[in-house]
Amino acid sequence: MKTFKYLLLGMMVLLTTFITYQVNAQTITNYDTTTSGLLDNYITAIAIDNQENKWFGTYGSNNRLSVSKFDGTTWESYTLPNSIASNYITELVFDKEGNLWAGTYASGVLKFDGTTWKNFTTTDGLPNNGVFAIAIDAMDNKWFGTASGVSKFDGNVWTTFTTGDGLANNLIYSIVIDNKDNKWIGTGDGVSKFDGTTWINYLNYEGSRQEYIVDIAIDSKDNKWFGIDVVSGGAVSKFDGTNWKTFIPGDGYSGYVESIAIDAQDNIWVASWGGISKYDGSIWITYTTADGLLINGATALAIDKEGSVWIGSDKGISKLSNENTPTQSVLLETLLTLYPNPVQNILHLNLPGKTGIIEIFDVTGKSLLQRQIQHNNPSIDVSGLQNGIYMVKVLSDNQLVIGRFVKQ
Repeated sequence: MKTFKYLLLGMMVLLTTFITYQVNAQTITNYDTTTSGLLDNYITAIAIDNQENKWFGTYGSNNRLSVSKFDGTTWESYTLPNSIASNYITELVFDKEGNLWAGTYASGVLKFDGTTWKNFTTTDGLPNNGVFAIAIDAMDNKWFGTASGVSKFDGNVWTTFTTGDGLANNLIYSIVIDNKDNKWIGTGDGVSKFDGTTWINYLNYEGSRQEYIVDIAIDSKDNKWFGIDVVSGGAVSKFDGTNWKTFIPGDGYSGYVESIAIDAQDNIWVASWGGISKYDGSIWITYTTADGLLINGATALAIDKEGSVWIGSDKGISKLSNENTPTQSVLLETLLTLYPNPVQNILHLNLPGKTGIIEIFDVTGKSLLQRQIQHNNPSIDVSGLQNGIYMVKVLSDNQLVIGRFVKQ
C-alpha cells in the first residue's frame, strides 16, 4: 500500500511538470494575388536566400512576370527577358555568391545576379531545354537535371551524363548532393548515385512498375528521403545507406508526393495531393484546408531559419509558422475520461476535441507510445504494456489534458 502511495505521489510530481508544457501551435497565413503582391497564384518553386527573403517561381501565366520576392513586408516581381519562350519556372536555387539559378520548362536555365538575367540553353551545352532540377556542389559546380540527362557546368565547360554513362534514366526530376559530394539523382525510373566516377542505381520500388523520384532530401544523420510517384500512388522512402524503409499514404499522409523538406529538428515534411504532412520519426501529422491551407494539393516546400514552412500551390502560398503558446493543462481527469480503468487490452478515451496527439508514459516519465487522434473517441491497444500505473498526456485543440490508468 505504501509503494502504491509513493507511485501516485511520483506521478503527481511528473504531472505538475506538464503544467508549463509548451506546444508549437501552428499558425497558417495565406497569400494570393488578391491579398498580397504575389504575381501569380500557381507556385512551382520556392527558394530562400541568405537574407531570408523568399523567392517564388510561378507557372508564368502573368505575361513575362515569373518570379516574386517577399522580404516579409514588401513584394517585388521580376520580368524575364523577352527572348525566353517559356516563363514556366521549375526550380530555384541560390549559389554561394547569391546568384539565383532558375530552371524553366522549355527555355533552359537562367542566372539572375540581382540585376541581369542570363539564359543558358542547348546552344551553350545543355542536352535539353527542359530543366527540372538544380544542385550546386562544394566546388560551385552547377548540376542540372533535364529531360535528356544531367549536365555539370563548372562556369566554362559543360559535361553531360546519360544512360550511356550509367544514369538510370535520362528524365531527371531531382538532384541533391550529400556531405561526401555524392550526387543523388531522382529519375523517371529510380535513383542514381554518382560519386564522380562510379554510378550505382536503385530501381524497382514496385517490381517492374516505373517509378518517378520527384524529390530528395537528406537529414542530419545522412539518411536520404525520397518522394516517389508510381502508378498506384505516392510513397516516401528512407535509405540509411543499407536499409530502405517505405511509407505509403495509409501510414499517415495522403496522395501523390510533390515535394520533401527537412527542418532543423529533422522532422520530415511531405507535400502531397492530400495536404502537408509532418513526420517526427514516430507519428505523422497532416495539415489540410480544415486547418487553414488554401488547398490540399501542394506543389513546393521550403523551410526558413525560424522553422516556418512555406507551401506553394496552384492557389497561392500558405505559411505554416510556429508560435510557442503555453497550453492550459488539467491535472485531474476533469476533461479526460479513460475506460475501462483498470484495463487489460483496449483503453478508450473520451475527449472534447477531435484531433490531437496521445502519449503514454510510465511512472518514471519514459514515453512508451504515441499516436495521432483522428476522431473524438479514440482507443489504444495497451495489451503489450506490463501491469502497472501509467500516465496519458493528450494535446487536443491546443489544450493539454492528463490522466492515469492502471494496466492489469
